Amino acid sequence: MEIKDAVIVRSGYFGLQNPTIVVHATENAINNITDAADPVEAYKEAESSGQISMECRTFESQIKVSAALKIGDSIKPFLNSLRGNQLS
Repeated sequence: MEIKDAVIVRSGYFGLQNPTIVVHATENAINNITDAADPVEAYKEAESSGQISMECRTFESQIKVSAALKIGDSIKPFLNSLRGNQLS
């Protein structure tokens, strides 16, 4: 982990050989996603604003990431019924 002016500027498991997914993100993006009521939507917003990017290096990793994001969207109604609120 690399910290500059009390802010994490680089973090990761250095030394992983041949990772199939590489994520580049700001600390703010990670905090927003982990604190969000709707993490999938928070991820999509961070991605569209350039605060997070994901590089899938294999076809299998592309399928996994795509499926995870689709599942997140499709289970919103179920999660809303448990929470008693509506997410768009």
